[in-house]
Amino acid sequence: MHQCYWLAVILTCAANEVFMLLPATKSLDWEQFCRTRCLAGPSQSECVACYLSLFLLGSILGCMLIVDLQIAHVVCSSIWGYYLGMWKSLMGMRKAADSAVFLSD
Repeated sequence: MHQCYWLAVILTCAANEVFMLLPATKSLDWEQFCRTRCLAGPSQSECVACYLSLFLLGSILGCMLIVDLQIAHVVCSSIWGYYLGMWKSLMGMRKAADSAVFLSD
């Protein structure tokens, strides 16, 4: 059952990446984007800036993948927890942390 949960999380992330992030990065090709800036040589400042900007953009997308995995984990665990609560008829129950924080209840 644990493998099915993580499979659902990873499939949710993959669907988000395929339909949202990959179309945004389709035109970001290393060769096509920096070709005009690097004609005189790869050590010019414009060429270095172009390659660094593409590298930073790729690292930002990588960070987005990590955050996306965490968000998908929270969403899938919330849906699974709601399903288990409904299955065990735990509707209307309060968390133990609520009674510990609000002692006047």
